[in-house]
Amino acid sequence: PNYFGEITMWLGIFVLGLYPYQALNILGIISPIIIALSLIFVSGIPLAEKKYDENEEYQEYKRKTSILIPWFPKK
Repeated sequence: PNYFGEITMWLGIFVLGLYPYQALNILGIISPIIIALSLIFVSGIPLAEKKYDENEEYQEYKRKTSILIPWFPKK
């Protein structure tokens, strides 16, 4: 769930940097998208799963915890 905070922070920076009626504003969304995709598919979640995949405590944590968005614990 800490990756959710990272992605939200970069998205917030994008939103705060928007300037009204500028056509190039849309280019600014590229950075938050790249950060999100890299955390989800390349550097964040896959590396953690690879490193701790054989750990029973991690398997229990993974079973009970949402992969990205903090939410109610799974049962």
